[in-house]
Amino acid sequence: MEQKPRLSIVISVQGAQANLPEVISALQSARPGEVELLICNAQNDPVDAAFFEASFIRSVEGAIDALAPELWRDGILTATSDYVAILTAHCIPHPDWLKHALALDMSAHVAYGGPIVSREEQDAVGAAIHLLRYANVTPPQAAREISEVAADNAVYCRAEILSCADLLTLGFWEPAFHERFRQQDLTMAMAPSLVCGHLNRYKPGDFCRQRRLHGRAFGRARANEASTFKRIVMLMLAPVGFIIFGAKLTAVILEKPALRRDLLRALPWLTWFLANWSWGEGRGYADVLTRPHHT
Repeated sequence: MEQKPRLSIVISVQGAQANLPEVISALQSARPGEVELLICNAQNDPVDAAFFEASFIRSVEGAIDALAPELWRDGILTATSDYVAILTAHCIPHPDWLKHALALDMSAHVAYGGPIVSREEQDAVGAAIHLLRYANVTPPQAAREISEVAADNAVYCRAEILSCADLLTLGFWEPAFHERFRQQDLTMAMAPSLVCGHLNRYKPGDFCRQRRLHGRAFGRARANEASTFKRIVMLMLAPVGFIIFGAKLTAVILEKPALRRDLLRALPWLTWFLANWSWGEGRGYADVLTRPHHT
């Protein structure tokens, strides 16, 4: 019987094909059979067949316009290892990433997340996306238990993800899984040596669309767990939530010199991306209010 790989690495492409050569190069140090690499892309976001010439790399094609959590779901279901690393092609593993990923003690925690740094060649749009998505996991980071990991650079026990089949049907929307893990007293941890570099390949309009769709999915998920009265309150407070989240994010940014230097040039885009999320979140609340059984 063929032996399972020690680690399945699931990569959501989402328009970042230009980063794939560097991503794959960083993961080629594995011994034969030690790792499988699953490159996941939407049908209308094709990946060059040349990337799949190596025996350890497999293609997983998702639905048209599939979002990253849906592509991750498809990869997780295709994976064969007991442990699954979740990445996006917008985040490029450092050369020693694989060594550290394989050394993690997966018996101690259900998931580990690693730091994500902004690459030097990042433009203002990429800097804004990094501030929005990865401010909380920018170095310096200490090894410790944490309540959330950034799924764009994380390693999970696959069985615990599969045990949440009701959530996985909709995609690997990691906050919902992390909440379930916490309810089950399963712990997550920061692994400071598990470093990726963020090099954005989204066009501004594409990322705005992604923010609206992700915000809408988040709003629906929250509203589905709430009473009608609470749904109405959440809808009314959605614009205020934008201001509060922006203030909290700014406080995190100002604490870290590596982030402060990007704030001024990134601020217009950062504000616009936050506004798109807020709009989508409000739409999600409205969806459930007008159609209570909407998922």
